[in-house]
Amino acid sequence: MSTDGDKIILKQVGPSFGLPSASPFCLRLEAFLRLAALDYDVDNTPDPRKAPKGKVPWIVDGGRELADTHFILEHLTRTRGLTVDVRLSAEQRAVAHACTRMLTENFYWVIVHSRWIYPDSWAPFRRDFLRLMPPVIGPLLVPMIRRGMRKAMHQHGMGRHSHDEIAAIARGDIEALDALLGARDYFFSAGPDDGPTSFDATVYAFIASLLVPPFDTPQRRVLIEHARLTAHAARVHARLFPELPLPPVTR
Repeated sequence: MSTDGDKIILKQVGPSFGLPSASPFCLRLEAFLRLAALDYDVDNTPDPRKAPKGKVPWIVDGGRELADTHFILEHLTRTRGLTVDVRLSAEQRAVAHACTRMLTENFYWVIVHSRWIYPDSWAPFRRDFLRLMPPVIGPLLVPMIRRGMRKAMHQHGMGRHSHDEIAAIARGDIEALDALLGARDYFFSAGPDDGPTSFDATVYAFIASLLVPPFDTPQRRVLIEHARLTAHAARVHARLFPELPLPPVTR
């Protein structure tokens, strides 16, 4: 363990279904930390009510608390002089920015639906999620969280659609990413010497969060059809989390 005062403390939701975190936002941030080879420790049991913005993830960096993955990544890139995206052109950065918004503001709710709302997946997800909760009050909190998720989905607009309509929305996002990736190992790579960028870490986090939990939902079935995109998620995971082999993807 490092005693460096600059060591980052990552406050996030704990592991779930073989992924380092149950949250795609937390997974995105930890993947970035590993991609950038930054020294960090993980606190998997934080109280989100104590977070600067009331939700995970957040970090403690040099005694300063910072929230929201987008702003955390900007802060770390600036203060650490990171070059993980140095090979991207201005046009590629613009495309990555737009697709990141698609994932965080739209596709995220596809994942929420797959876990919290879709009838066939709720029971197994509830069992797994309870492991992350305090043992005594967890069974009381989970129904409250589910009601909150359902309300938030409705307010966003995704929750007003049918299961099949949500799968159709997911298909549009998935096909866009699959076309953008093409036959490359990583997004925007020009050859075998080009490794992943922060955008690869972002796509990995959201695709893996839908792919790996074994819930037979319409949107997950759509994702499994796109072998290039699922292979990309497996490739990034193996590179950044080699100590945590992904469980087999089952239909």
